Amino acid sequence: MSESNGERAERGAFGGAREGAPARTPLWGAFHIHTSFSDGGVTLRDTVDAALAAGLDFVVITDHNTLRAREAEGYDQGLLVLADVELTPSPFHNHLLALGLAGDARLQCRGSQERLLSAVEAAGATAWVPHPRGFLNPWLALWNRPWRTWDRRVCGIELATFLVEWAESVRPWNLHRRLQRPLALSFEPDPRTLARWDWLNEQPRPAPAVGFIGIDAHRRSLFGGRIATPSYELLFRTHNLLAWCDPPTGDCARDAAALRAALIAGRFVNVFCSPDEERGLVSFDAHGGALSLRAPERDETELRILRSGQVAARAGGHRLDLAAAPAGIYRAEIRRNGRLWALTNPLAIPAGAGRDAPPAAPAEHGRLDATLEPAEA
Repeated sequence: MSESNGERAERGAFGGAREGAPARTPLWGAFHIHTSFSDGGVTLRDTVDAALAAGLDFVVITDHNTLRAREAEGYDQGLLVLADVELTPSPFHNHLLALGLAGDARLQCRGSQERLLSAVEAAGATAWVPHPRGFLNPWLALWNRPWRTWDRRVCGIELATFLVEWAESVRPWNLHRRLQRPLALSFEPDPRTLARWDWLNEQPRPAPAVGFIGIDAHRRSLFGGRIATPSYELLFRTHNLLAWCDPPTGDCARDAAALRAALIAGRFVNVFCSPDEERGLVSFDAHGGALSLRAPERDETELRILRSGQVAARAGGHRLDLAAAPAGIYRAEIRRNGRLWALTNPLAIPAGAGRDAPPAAPAEHGRLDATLEPAEA
């Protein structure tokens, strides 16, 4: 579904103009990407070419323990390239994405989770936790410990990670099928991860915690190079962030700063597309005590607005409004043919804006293990 500039200008918190402010512009991109500067197996040039072929507006490179890609940050044939870093200490193997980190990342990547968070905060960057539940696949020699230090310094949490979900499903007897049909799995966030996200947003925080889908793109060769993991172009077509940014100016530094600001503020929607699907715009806005969700006009679509992890309103079609919403933290989901298609970031309704009510308890189905309580410092 395409929109005119005038239609875009009428959108609110995610989609466009606040009163007296310029309209925001929708930008499609991909996040959590590795290149041959670390262990990606694909050059930065090939990564950019794949993103251009997939019709993206931006990519966020997050190589392990290096900011070498920062030299190429800026526009490349209209694609805005951001270069940030995935801090990967050894031997702990707890990873942490840092957005806006300056200097040599190798000086910042050692120590415990607590030290990583403190180092990122001291550097003026923001901390985003990738694959928070960890993963293990001995067949592919992949493993990572879960993240357990949750406090206000965590700005973002990865709700679903393509490489992790795909790799955890691979076994010797189904490897060929997984390579031939890498998107056959339903890549939905684990209920425990969603519960963690909702729990984070029930805590006192300066701003809601951001939730994002990551690709963790590596393009690794397996079994002596005879086969390889799914291509970057395929993943760029299917796992997207729809960011609502201030209108691009053409100035690389200014536009990169504006895009980072939009991501940190959660002004983006996570979208799971089919490879050949036409992208469509999504907005989730708060106006006083009212919420509005807008989606492309497509068949078999269900819209949901959730408060504290529980459904507060739902409807079929392409629009859903919730008037006089009680105070709380809200997010929205869009499902197509029963599968998750889009997942927004949270919006806060402050006390007094709608029908005041105490926050609802987090969904019981999400409280599946003891790790949902904050870790000891």
